[in-house]
Amino acid sequence: EDEIRSFGARRCGDEHGRRRYLALALEAANGTWVARDEQTAIGIAFARVSEDDVALVDLYVEPGFRERGIGTALFEKAVGDVAERSRSAVAPAADPAAHAFAVRHRLHARSVLLQVAGTIPKEDELLRLAASDYRFGVRSVDPIADSYALDALDREVRGGARPEDHAVFAAEASSIAFSLDGEFVGYAYVWPSG
Repeated sequence: EDEIRSFGARRCGDEHGRRRYLALALEAANGTWVARDEQTAIGIAFARVSEDDVALVDLYVEPGFRERGIGTALFEKAVGDVAERSRSAVAPAADPAAHAFAVRHRLHARSVLLQVAGTIPKEDELLRLAASDYRFGVRSVDPIADSYALDALDREVRGGARPEDHAVFAAEASSIAFSLDGEFVGYAYVWPSG
């Protein structure tokens, strides 16, 4: 667990992110895999597996140990046998090596397009800022009542549903459900750290 915490401290910018990283690593379906050079941890990988999707949550190999097959070995252990499931990974937009890895391993690469930090406005103000009242309807996400719409939207956009994620996100973050003419068309979560 100390090695996971160490990677989380280097890979996550705030305390909430580090706690979430540790929780995801500890509940990874196929375990969290750490590569070592003698006694030094040089790489880590873990994935979330759901009914129809596997998402590579983190895969990292220290730069001096790349191009040796370590990333592929970690990936195969973390993902396991998922031939019938869609596969995805978050790849930083400015990291061409991460995108190349995703292509080589048939992963749908997703990139964070915008990350905002700072003080979070009160929820009413946040809702007003996120969507204007004249076009989109906005309210908080209810992971139980909205489960059908969330699953359908995630399957269409991401290739698989992720109900466990929505339960955690709704408990830990502020949420916004967007509707257009009464139809559920999107959602967003805002973490405590912004």
